Amino acid sequence: MVILSDSGASCVDAMGLDIRVARRQNEDGSVASWFQLIGYGYGFEVLLGEFALEEQVRDIFNDILAKMRKGVDFYDVQECRRKFEGRRG
Repeated sequence: MVILSDSGASCVDAMGLDIRVARRQNEDGSVASWFQLIGYGYGFEVLLGEFALEEQVRDIFNDILAKMRKGVDFYDVQECRRKFEGRRG
């Protein structure tokens, strides 16, 4: 399955997916966290999107896996992100 990133600037013929947690310490000492959706291709990885909430990235992750199992050939992270955010709206 070819997956187009949230930015629309990159894509990957995905062999696998992962979710990473990125953290940064702010000037006030608090820690900011966000979630990254990573797609794995043949010998490389592509950042497919960054999300503020774990629930957001898990929704997209599970949607991609379900469509992979169904044999869907293309997935647009940006389009599906809008769809999921509209549902929560």
